[in-house]
Amino acid sequence: MKTLKNIFPLAALAVVIAILALGMQPTPTQAQAVVPTPTAQPDGRIIYIAQAGDTWWTISIKTGVTQEQLYSLNNTRSDDVVMEGQQILLGIITPTPVVPTSSAATPTPAVVTPQVSGTGNICVLLYDDANGDSSRQMEELQLPGGAISLVNSIGTINLTGTTTSAADPACFNDLPAGDYNLSVAVPEGYNPTTNTSAPITLLPGDQSTLNFGAQAGSLLNPGGVGGTGRNPLLGIAGLVLVLAGGGMAFFIWRSRRL
Repeated sequence: MKTLKNIFPLAALAVVIAILALGMQPTPTQAQAVVPTPTAQPDGRIIYIAQAGDTWWTISIKTGVTQEQLYSLNNTRSDDVVMEGQQILLGIITPTPVVPTSSAATPTPAVVTPQVSGTGNICVLLYDDANGDSSRQMEELQLPGGAISLVNSIGTINLTGTTTSAADPACFNDLPAGDYNLSVAVPEGYNPTTNTSAPITLLPGDQSTLNFGAQAGSLLNPGGVGGTGRNPLLGIAGLVLVLAGGGMAFFIWRSRRL
């Protein structure tokens, strides 16, 4: 009996230890969702492959990219549905260029900037715009005495000249190609009928000829357009006097016959 009494407490203690041992065993961990890690593509794009149930909000939480950035990068809106397997652009990175480890310095080739070279001519023709229509006719001759000014856009060329009545226009020859501004002052007593200045882009080998018109003022051409020098009012007054004289002679002749 004493032996059974001694065995019972030991058996009870073993049962308690077994129960405690079972309670201390680790519980199996729950399976964690696997989030695919976005990686950069060879072209620098970072792509995330959408999973089942993904939304723009969940993708933003997973990747740390704001929803507004996702909309902008993927040209989409908040109400667009994300499809499983859809490629979502998270960003674009610029690959870091690989620097060669060679100790010898590689010479950098010089960049050659193409430059426009060559020369050309700029000519000026100032004509007597008799009819004032701002367009030169064949019978309208060149007008001498006009002052010409030619400057280039960078201020390295500043030339002057004078128009002539010769058949050929006044020219500035062998000018470097580039941008110029040409202006003409008409002779005293004339009024310009065209613009008196114009910009010019001179190309190599070109000859640019610009026409400017001027019309004589009232002091030089009192007879008006055409330059006849006769006043039509004087002609009318003379005709009236002739008619009046004829009438008076007829009246005197009739009086003598009566």
